[in-house]
Amino acid sequence: MFKEKCHIKKLVVTHPDHGHLELVVDNEIETEFKKIMKEGYGNKVPAVFHAEKKDGSVEVAKGKDAGKFLRDPDVQEVTVIAPLAGG
Repeated sequence: MFKEKCHIKKLVVTHPDHGHLELVVDNEIETEFKKIMKEGYGNKVPAVFHAEKKDGSVEVAKGKDAGKFLRDPDVQEVTVIAPLAGG
């Protein structure tokens, strides 16, 4: 069956314990994106996904709601961060 391509050009994952990771290979982006979307940052802390689009706008989603970014042809780069304490 035809699988729609991941359009994200770069995935940047930040983590308070290990700094950050940058991925640019399609299958690595999709694998890591889905893993973080599902597992978050551990202890049930959902990740926050910031998607930068072609027009320069930024859209934000948390946890599983970020799945829409994987197949959006306007999304160029996604940065994943842990939510701030208390927010």
